[in-house]
Amino acid sequence: MDANTSLAVPAVDLSANGVHGPSANAATRPQGNRTGPDLEGTVAPPAPTWNDPAPAVPAPAVRRPLEKHLPAPLTASTKDSSEYYAPEPRHWNTKAIAAAPAALATVVVAVAAHSVPVLVVGGAIAFALGLIGSRQCRDREDRGKGFALAGMVIGAVALFVGLMAMILTA
Repeated sequence: MDANTSLAVPAVDLSANGVHGPSANAATRPQGNRTGPDLEGTVAPPAPTWNDPAPAVPAPAVRRPLEKHLPAPLTASTKDSSEYYAPEPRHWNTKAIAAAPAALATVVVAVAAHSVPVLVVGGAIAFALGLIGSRQCRDREDRGKGFALAGMVIGAVALFVGLMAMILTA
């Protein structure tokens, strides 16, 4: 190759196809860092300084745990540490408490009246109250599970004895 011949690409006039240059309209002009004779005389906005207020940007959404599961913050206004660590009072379950007296009353009335149907019906009611009360005590962490258990046992025995008496007398 000679020094006069080179592998250079011939120059192409890009302003001739109507895409670049001052004659191109805004729709066909590329939208990047625009410079050129059509922007002469315009003033760029001032650069932000360190004491300018920050632009209003909404805070990102943050998932927070339920507040009732978080312990209260320790502050100087906390009066006594025993209040902070004291457990919540547990409530008594009404059905659990009603099961034991219902079972005892069923046995007493059925034996006093020599009535087998009272023993069967009262035993079934006491057993059902004890079963429902026991499950509610477990699920809700209520008090009275012992009453529910006593009502279930006495009611089941009364129901069993009543059904056996009905079968044997029939």
